[in-house]
Amino acid sequence: MATLRLYHAPISTCSQKVRLGLAEKELEFESVTLDLLAGDQHAPAYRKLNPDGVVPTLVDGDTVLTESTLINEFLDEAYPEPKLSPDGARERHAMRLWTHLVDAQLHPACRVVTSAIAMRPAQQRLDREQVLSDFAKVPDPALREMRISVFEHGVESPYFERALRSYVDVLETLESALSSNQSDYLVGSRLSLADLALVPYVLRLDHLGYSHLWQNERRPHLTAWYERLHLRSAYDAAIRAWEVAPAVEGMHAAGSAVHSRVDEILGRA
Repeated sequence: MATLRLYHAPISTCSQKVRLGLAEKELEFESVTLDLLAGDQHAPAYRKLNPDGVVPTLVDGDTVLTESTLINEFLDEAYPEPKLSPDGARERHAMRLWTHLVDAQLHPACRVVTSAIAMRPAQQRLDREQVLSDFAKVPDPALREMRISVFEHGVESPYFERALRSYVDVLETLESALSSNQSDYLVGSRLSLADLALVPYVLRLDHLGYSHLWQNERRPHLTAWYERLHLRSAYDAAIRAWEVAPAVEGMHAAGSAVHSRVDEILGRA
């Protein structure tokens, strides 16, 4: 019987990141899925586990773990085979620079972009007062303000353009790093937590219909890296097995609806 219990959402980037860590280590877990649009993450029982009301949360025996980057580091220490961190101190620092970039820049950008493009149409079909009530439960006032702005204005929210440009800046950083590496992966000679941290965010743009931001020789090294990660059996177990076709189709349709505006913001109208 699995001793690990994962509270997660199927297409949440942070949930994908932790499922990739679990899959690479071939660790079984009990799955508890949360419907984020329905507000499951704000249920009192879940908030006792995760006061921030976000996913994922991993329970290992009596230990409750939050924050996806830290969960993956825990998994790599507690279940050391196969190793997902480089051997040398310098390389481990380089790996953590990537995971820090995700936490500090990429995830906040992705949250805005996803909210403005994909979540807003679904939220607008719900009762407005209920949506605003759910926003009021968000503990972080800055995050709460952003979600309200994006709900009200979508891609015209002042938060959106900054987030989109920040997102694309990371794509360029990835392309530059991969083009200079003598490796198939971001750090060292083997897959690491850095790769697992980044790939869900490229996937998110793919689901939104923006793969042209790296394909067609625009960012060839990023394209090759992304395709390489898709070939891993862990990708099937952690990503493909949890994809909800209607949700992915909805994201793609929502992305298509604002495609011209996104290109205009990025200067390619």
